[in-house]
Amino acid sequence: MKLKYSVYSMCLLSLLPNMLFASDNSAMNKYLSKIAIFEEGNGRKIKSFEDVKLKFNPFQERNKEYPIVNENEIPEGYVNKKTANKYFKQFYSHAVLTDSDTSFQDFMNEHFYLDSNATGDGIDIMKTFPVTLWAYFPWKKRFYLKMDDEYKFISKFNKFEPDALSCSDCASLCEKKCSSSHIYGAKNIYSNFKSNLMEHSEVIDAEAIDNPDNYIEFELKNRTPPSIPNGFVALGRKPETVDRYTTDSFYYSTTGDWFMTEYIEVAKKASELNYVKFSFGRINECPQDGQNWQDYEKWDNLENVIEVATNTVPQKNGEFIEMYSFRDLVKFYPFNGILRYSIFVKEGEAEGNGNLNPGVEKVIEDEPVLCYGYKAGGNLGDELSNAKDWPDKRKLSEVNEMGQDTGTIRIYDDDRPNIIIRITNTETGAQLFFPPCPSAKECVITNSSKYKALVGNKGTNQDDYKYFVGESLNPIYDCNVILENPSFKPFYTLFSINDIDVTNSTKDTNIERLLQNKDLEFINKNTRVEDYFYSDKSKDGNLTFKAENGELGKRLGTFKNMVALIENRGEFRFKTGVEYKLDVWTDDNVKWTNIDEDNKKQLINGEEKANYGATRDKDGNILFFEPDILTYAKVYHTGIKQGKIILSIPNSSDENLDEEKDIDITKAINGDIYFTLKDDTVPKYDLETVKELDENNFPSIAVKVNDFAGNTRELKLYFRVNDNNMEIRTLDKNIKK
Repeated sequence: MKLKYSVYSMCLLSLLPNMLFASDNSAMNKYLSKIAIFEEGNGRKIKSFEDVKLKFNPFQERNKEYPIVNENEIPEGYVNKKTANKYFKQFYSHAVLTDSDTSFQDFMNEHFYLDSNATGDGIDIMKTFPVTLWAYFPWKKRFYLKMDDEYKFISKFNKFEPDALSCSDCASLCEKKCSSSHIYGAKNIYSNFKSNLMEHSEVIDAEAIDNPDNYIEFELKNRTPPSIPNGFVALGRKPETVDRYTTDSFYYSTTGDWFMTEYIEVAKKASELNYVKFSFGRINECPQDGQNWQDYEKWDNLENVIEVATNTVPQKNGEFIEMYSFRDLVKFYPFNGILRYSIFVKEGEAEGNGNLNPGVEKVIEDEPVLCYGYKAGGNLGDELSNAKDWPDKRKLSEVNEMGQDTGTIRIYDDDRPNIIIRITNTETGAQLFFPPCPSAKECVITNSSKYKALVGNKGTNQDDYKYFVGESLNPIYDCNVILENPSFKPFYTLFSINDIDVTNSTKDTNIERLLQNKDLEFINKNTRVEDYFYSDKSKDGNLTFKAENGELGKRLGTFKNMVALIENRGEFRFKTGVEYKLDVWTDDNVKWTNIDEDNKKQLINGEEKANYGATRDKDGNILFFEPDILTYAKVYHTGIKQGKIILSIPNSSDENLDEEKDIDITKAINGDIYFTLKDDTVPKYDLETVKELDENNFPSIAVKVNDFAGNTRELKLYFRVNDNNMEIRTLDKNIKK
């Protein structure tokens, strides 16, 4: 709660604490202890909450108890018993003497005040009563009851008897004889009344009443939670300086990555701890086409509680504003689109009894009747008599739901689709896989709820991967086995690599090490399919790699473009006259979206505009859409939007052996292409460029796929061919010998 000062709030602070008064030798001080009264009837102990109206009147007009006597109006001459007794009673009650006609309340307004400092030099002083005050903020403070010395009062009084007689008909002193029927008897009238009255009184010049034991102590508790001043915004980090992120206006997170929660602000009191908990609408299942994806949200993030000031900026514009650290999204978001989040902020300890902000976008200052913007809280009351405490005191461990308000995180798919080329020798059944890949047991494929829907929704993406690589992958092609075998001599040579995502300072060095067998151990560790669930392990969200440990290959796989040559080493060899079968497995980790980026439209001034709100690059290509939450999910079969397989087999005859085939995006396994090699390739091993491979008529397989986020991967695989007939002739010759 921000501190707000006004004339009334400072006055209120002059009143805020419990009213306790110690007796004193001064008669007036003693009687002053009876004066302070709250009209609400709560007595002298006041415990309430901030943002309440206090109707404060430290005294009420009760002249019989607290008489005010105008010294100028005391009769000078003779008075009867009735008049005298009135003054006697007032003087017995320690009457205050003034020189003007005033009421008790007016007198107190003139001389009585409250001071926030026991020594009398406080800055919060109140001298006018009664008043209705508004307490804007929590406070515990003492305020001292004081009076100035601009008056006199009767400290002691001795009653005196009448000294004259009066008949019933006379208004003044009578002699023994009276023209009327004088009645002789006891003296019943006072002469020189004023003089006699003052002679029998002990009149004291008042001293300023400044006893530090006479104080009121107010305690107004805090009943507002920590606030989130900028509300729930689109979170994420600024785009990296790479080819597909050309704008600084969009903030995003990427699939499987850590992200920095920039621009979350939490206002807190300087003297208190605060803890924050991020709650994400996790979506671990893939909705069917047309289903409301929000029905799949599970707000169950119990483990992420962060102390305010951890990885934060301590101040901003003089207020205590905090910006929070990081959140691991790994393994939860196989989609491209909008994720919702809430923030819960706990005052004090995370498991303490302070106020909890239950995901309220904006705490409305000084509005208890609106529960400070918390719709479920009801009227907290703004009167002392009906004020209620903040309704949510839960511990953060007890919070397990969506907040009242939510913001968005734009999840952008930055992983490229995976490609595995499989070639089978139809005579022997031997198989070759490129690039090296995990066995089915070691690889987790995200399943799509739409996969194989055309055949009764039987089977999963994972099933097809298992079918494609087999129950147990040959160790020669198992990337995890190769990673642990640095001495393994690859069955391929890498000729060309291109990927702008190699963003660390040693990117050129790393790529160079992968080419032409320059660093076999490094090649074995980093040539593989991408591991979607490994992702980026850097908490600051930067794409940095420890390439020596194989993290480069896990994160980027076979890069954006890769060209390799199969060397006919090991068990599998390409030979002329043998029939081979080509199959390709393609898959992307993103299987659905809640933003249809192809068909998104919005009405602007009554006219339908396609792709409204998109951020585009200099060529007009769509980079990002503004974070609108759509109602329905769009589900993909394999995550692949389009793809192509091209088989090119140069040969000496006129027969066309080339074949081109579009990838069916409803299937993970495509190809079923049979081919036979007619000619062998040049037997030299010192080839250095892709141009040389083409000039020497090496057969090749090219596969290119795009995912629905626009990410591409292209793999081109050349292979050496030996003359199978030559081996047969050699075998026959050996047999004859």
